[in-house]
Amino acid sequence: MPPVAGRGPGPRTAAAGPAPPRAGRAGSDQAPGRSGASRPPSPLRTARATFTAYGSSMTNAVMTPKEQDIHRLLTRQRAATAVERGRRTSATSECPLIKLQGSAGISHQGPSRGARGCKARGRAGAQAYRAVRRAPGPSVTQQTRADRAPQQESGEKCGLEVHFPIRKGVLRHTVGAVKALDGIDLTIPRGQILALVGESGCDKTPLSRAMLRLVEPTAGQVLFDGTELTGLKPRNLRRFRRHLEIAFQDPMSSFNPRLTVAGTLTEPMQVHGIGADRDERLELAAATLAQVQLERDYLWRYPHEFSGGQRQRIGIARALVLDPELIVCDEVTSALDVSVQAEILQLLLGFQRDRGLTLLFITHNIGVVEYVSNEMAVMRDGQIVEQGPTGQVAGNPQHAYTQKLLAAVPRVALGG
Repeated sequence: MPPVAGRGPGPRTAAAGPAPPRAGRAGSDQAPGRSGASRPPSPLRTARATFTAYGSSMTNAVMTPKEQDIHRLLTRQRAATAVERGRRTSATSECPLIKLQGSAGISHQGPSRGARGCKARGRAGAQAYRAVRRAPGPSVTQQTRADRAPQQESGEKCGLEVHFPIRKGVLRHTVGAVKALDGIDLTIPRGQILALVGESGCDKTPLSRAMLRLVEPTAGQVLFDGTELTGLKPRNLRRFRRHLEIAFQDPMSSFNPRLTVAGTLTEPMQVHGIGADRDERLELAAATLAQVQLERDYLWRYPHEFSGGQRQRIGIARALVLDPELIVCDEVTSALDVSVQAEILQLLLGFQRDRGLTLLFITHNIGVVEYVSNEMAVMRDGQIVEQGPTGQVAGNPQHAYTQKLLAAVPRVALGG
């Protein structure tokens, strides 16, 4: 029986043809799971030198019809976002974008009372903490009538608080709490860059996550454009999610290792109803990658195939893809070398200038703070100890901790 063409131990005959290309290879234009189906080259790749998505000044005369369609798509998406943003902010144009504060008219626990109530041990501490958690509003400790009267008369606001319970024993009873945030009052002006500095362990990251409700606050309010976010249910909170984004310190741990970059960028667009179909969302994702100076081919790669700087760029692209109003940059340059740090900072400053973004920049680098920020807030042990314009705080610090923090910055003495 003659051998079948292309099979058997013998050499492959001409009837078999060349082997089909492998689907999903890194660096190719093929989508994972689509055997033999290659994508046409992106028009954005040939127009990178003269065309920049989201705010291009290029005329239609030098664009191909496909590039004009993509340009119109991106322009229409930004226009729709601007209309929605204008409707929401028309009545609150005088309000800051983000404001963290306490609730008026309710007595809050101060630092000394919290130390006695929430950090107590044994049955009394557990009862105090349960009273805090079961209160209808912000947390209220077991105080005497004489302690509560002055606060209620003055309507004192003690700011945002986040407590993490301490559990012990076989039944994991709550015996106390760790006060991560203790009375935070913070205002972020619209279209400005606020730098949050402080030593490691002063709970800067819990502050950013409580602001976005990734961590539930124990007390206080988070106001976004005059709307209180702390009391919203998850379904009502979802429509605000696209306006509040975060770029994490370690982007690798924030990525799903099973998703390609295309899946990472298109999933939030699908959740929030951006893009008519998958192809349109892929074009938006490719345009966002072009903004952070990455190739379209990277859409089909996985997070482990990139360097640290490239992963940070993808994390910034994920935050930009929904066209938010606020981006929290949580130590985005801490794990990068100096040259890559400068590139990331230039990207962020360009986006803030072109889109009018509001940035909360969390960092330890005082030199970076003086370079990028308009205002500066110094944090210590879960509290804001000083806040003001960057030049004023850095040039004439008033708090003793701020003076020590600035004195610890190394200075290079030039000359002999």
